[in-house]
Amino acid sequence: MERTTRFNHRGVVGTGNNRRARHCLAAAPGTQRDGRRLVEHRVADDGLLRVAEGSIIVESLVATAFVFALIAIVVQVAFVVVARDAAQTAVTAAARRAGRPGADFDAERIRLAADLARIVPGATDVMASIEGGPAAVTARASIDWAPPGPNLIPLTLHATATAPLVIPP
Repeated sequence: MERTTRFNHRGVVGTGNNRRARHCLAAAPGTQRDGRRLVEHRVADDGLLRVAEGSIIVESLVATAFVFALIAIVVQVAFVVVARDAAQTAVTAAARRAGRPGADFDAERIRLAADLARIVPGATDVMASIEGGPAAVTARASIDWAPPGPNLIPLTLHATATAPLVIPP
């Protein structure tokens, strides 16, 4: 009968503070790679990376240029939305002001053109008109707009609003 001590447990990992390395079996044959083959393999991969390295740089530059062009287009579209909304708000306010009793259409038209030139970002040329009918007032505006950054295509914003005439009681 073999006698064991308190700290001699063959092949069993100890617990607590008794976790020291035990005898390890050798690896099975064929599981380790040959060192020469590994070096040759790395050299071949490095060579492939060197050949494709220029292609990677060109592709990343093209992708970066594409992203910057896309950002410029998105920014211009956002500015168009802001300019169109500002123009529509100003034209609606002018139509409501012109619908009050005793309003002067020429003074309101001049005020509308000045408001559009002031509040629409990038407005270059503003044409405004206010026309009164028997029951409503119609305000129209046409704005030549230049976006921030490159002006790729000329844009003209149109805004129209109709407000009822205010009839005093």
